[in-house]
Amino acid sequence: MIYSFKNTELQSLFRSDLILFKIPHANPHILYILHHLLDFVNNGCYNISMNTKYMPEEKNRFREAVNYVCSILESAGCSSASILDISDCIIDRSYLMPENASHALIFTVPYLSKAAQYTKGNLSVYAAPRDYHIFFSELFKNIKAKTEKIFPEFSINGFSDHSPINEVNAAVRAGLGILGDNHLLITPDYGSYVFIGEIFFSADEEKYRKISRSITDTTSENGKKSTMISGCLHCGKCIKACPSPNECLSAITQKKGNLTEAEVKLISTTGTVWGCDVCQKVCPMNQGIKLSEIPFFSEKLSFNITYSELENMSEPDFSERAYAWRGKNTIERNLKITDKKN
Repeated sequence: MIYSFKNTELQSLFRSDLILFKIPHANPHILYILHHLLDFVNNGCYNISMNTKYMPEEKNRFREAVNYVCSILESAGCSSASILDISDCIIDRSYLMPENASHALIFTVPYLSKAAQYTKGNLSVYAAPRDYHIFFSELFKNIKAKTEKIFPEFSINGFSDHSPINEVNAAVRAGLGILGDNHLLITPDYGSYVFIGEIFFSADEEKYRKISRSITDTTSENGKKSTMISGCLHCGKCIKACPSPNECLSAITQKKGNLTEAEVKLISTTGTVWGCDVCQKVCPMNQGIKLSEIPFFSEKLSFNITYSELENMSEPDFSERAYAWRGKNTIERNLKITDKKN
């Protein structure tokens, strides 16, 4: 079930009697998304039914818990959320999976601020504010404390980036957007400038673990699980504009140790110290998108970093940046490469 945070009530975006009022007909990109999402629903790959009459009384506690978490996400500025059965997710890191987890609430967090939209620098847009992991850590702490107090039968665990599941795949399966040729999630309102998070629901009691499959179901009519994931416009702009088709420039800037001559030349030519936004900037589905209204992503912005700034940066300040997890040596190396160009 998809929850829209545009209204005070949590409504499904995929009900045919609602979706036409939510999505402007004049936008061809949105219509393309609509076409795929409706096709996704009509083919029986995603059952949006959440009818109370099919749910035993004790099951309503789960729905109440999900709605409560969604209300917290809405107040935090998150754009959309959708519940998935764990069996419908691709497990990438089983060792991170919470015990007795039955469902995951997949949600998106828009991060592109007005300042970030027009400012150029040597850092990727997502790295301009403080590390987004700080935002998620505070959000998850708040959700867990409040939800487990009201719904003690459920255990709540949140993840983002380093997650038990494949986040992009889960977000697309949940109907939050489509898969771009640049392998990024593209959402209707905020394009690809979103982070993905998950809230896992676990319960010790068997009656809460076996929550009705009528809530979420990606099983097709022939009984086989669907792997259909809709794609983008396939215009090829991201592929043509990519400065490093064989290996993502963002990944190269994050490598530790010595780089190859080709990698050094790439960083020097592009002037990039951390990350890359080329494929996002040229994507037509990122034109005319909404900007994030979450204060966190508009505060303490730094779009460009110099060698002297890095040297004078305190450890506490450095630890709050998205590139801190690779250590100062990695950023220092990249800055030296770009400085030689100048």
